[in-house]
Amino acid sequence: MDDARWDRLGALVGAVLFAILTLVGGFIAGTPPELGDPGIKVAQFLEDHSDEIKIGVLLSGLAIGPALLWFASLWRTLRHAEGDVPRLTVAAAGGLFISGALFLTGVAILGMQASRVGALGPEQTRAFYDLSLGLQAAGGFALAILTGATTVIALRTRVFPLWSSVLGAAVTLGWYVASVSTVSGRSEFEVAGYVTFLLWLLWILVLGVLMYRRPTTT
Repeated sequence: MDDARWDRLGALVGAVLFAILTLVGGFIAGTPPELGDPGIKVAQFLEDHSDEIKIGVLLSGLAIGPALLWFASLWRTLRHAEGDVPRLTVAAAGGLFISGALFLTGVAILGMQASRVGALGPEQTRAFYDLSLGLQAAGGFALAILTGATTVIALRTRVFPLWSSVLGAAVTLGWYVASVSTVSGRSEFEVAGYVTFLLWLLWILVLGVLMYRRPTTT
């Protein structure tokens, strides 16, 4: 199998595996407490769902591989479309890596809390929990760069259909709105984050399918 066919297969397999692992890892513990909830409520959630949280953290870590497999195919697609000066392609890569670092740091903090339930008082537990959510929310700024840069390239070069670029633009806007939760405890921004997260996974799956269906060229 030549490189082009590996690219196409990697795009689809990476997208599907990433979506499955991320969805299961993110929702296996059920509905989490919100930013600003009392420390006792947060501590009780960590105690009641410690096993599910730890499984979710492991699944989130395993999702890194498929994410990079998908992005490797996207990188080559965008790089070829953009030509000699791949500025936006580099920006998209930076957005993915920065968001991944922030998200994994936040998830790791949550996993450590679940592994040491009761080691901290309620207020300290809430502080670390809010820090975990804040880091994950801050990753939305970087994900907006990933989706925004990809969408601009697609609009300029038509490397992807226009309707997929409309979805990408909506996801980009959604990440910026959701990231306001880093400085606001209002539940509306957290809801926007959940909705945008699901649309983002859909966007990844869409691009994975589109790259898989692209004709093989030499």
